[in-house]
Amino acid sequence: MKPKSQSLTILKKPIIVILLLFISLFAEEYKLMFWNVENLFDTIDDPHKNDNEFTPNSYKRYTARAYQLKIENLAEIINDISPDIIGLAEVENIRTLNLLSELLKYQFYWKIILIECDDVRGIDVALMYRSDKFNLVDTVSHKINLNSYRPTRDILEVNLETDSENIFTVLVNHWPSRYGGQKKSEPHRITAAETLKNIVKKIQTKSPNRDIIVTGDFNDTFSDRSFQEILDAKKDFNNKNSLVDPLANINKGTNYYHGKWSLLDHFLLNANLNDNKNVNYKTNSAIIYKSDKLIEGETKYFSGFPFRFYNINRINSGYSDHLPIVMVLEE
Repeated sequence: MKPKSQSLTILKKPIIVILLLFISLFAEEYKLMFWNVENLFDTIDDPHKNDNEFTPNSYKRYTARAYQLKIENLAEIINDISPDIIGLAEVENIRTLNLLSELLKYQFYWKIILIECDDVRGIDVALMYRSDKFNLVDTVSHKINLNSYRPTRDILEVNLETDSENIFTVLVNHWPSRYGGQKKSEPHRITAAETLKNIVKKIQTKSPNRDIIVTGDFNDTFSDRSFQEILDAKKDFNNKNSLVDPLANINKGTNYYHGKWSLLDHFLLNANLNDNKNVNYKTNSAIIYKSDKLIEGETKYFSGFPFRFYNINRINSGYSDHLPIVMVLEE
């Protein structure tokens, strides 16, 4: 009887390997992108927002045709990437995204979440998702209290559920800019980081198994204080209590300023996205989407820079001053 038992044990191993291969071949994948789309305004002058420069009679001459071209250009890149979830920054209102969704693949499935915040320019963060792949559980907008400083963008929390009933959280950010210089403006981003840290902690305390994806334009790099001292961000999943930045090892940037590329747009993932349960981050899938379409020119400092829609006050017919970032989730 003993040889038969050994024979059965040996046979089990290739069966397990085949089953694992079968499962991996049919694993569901979801592509997530984030993009600061640089001043996606409509042409209507809102008296409650500082949006005057993006109107037909402004010095920018932001006409209906310019607005349509901006939408078409953004849709072109999004369709090239073909995401299932889109985080966005610098969006004036939901009307602009309704127009954008009409030009996207799977246009009838896109759902849009944008909650108006107190930013003086009226720019918000937003999230779009495909309703044929996800169900909306709930959404919350978290304010960042900068005290006497002018209001900034909220952190948008969206909880989605897959068809397999796995729930995950996406937190979309657009932290205060570096206006006035890094040293002067840094305290505002420290406050934003502390707010984000508390949000993540609260979610994890309530739902310890929750997969959390943080994304956005942070106006800070991985080496800045907000990431290292407040968020304790890491480059890998060795520390279960830290958020991991899968783009931290990439020696490239998403934004070009004063002759230098900086990586200001990030994904931050909690350890649950590496536990082989529910939803997981697909290893090495995070990239900066650097299509030739999105790059123009050459300077003495660098070969090429983001192809912006406006060049000072002249329509440049480009896209944005930021490059998109993309990653893949698997289930």
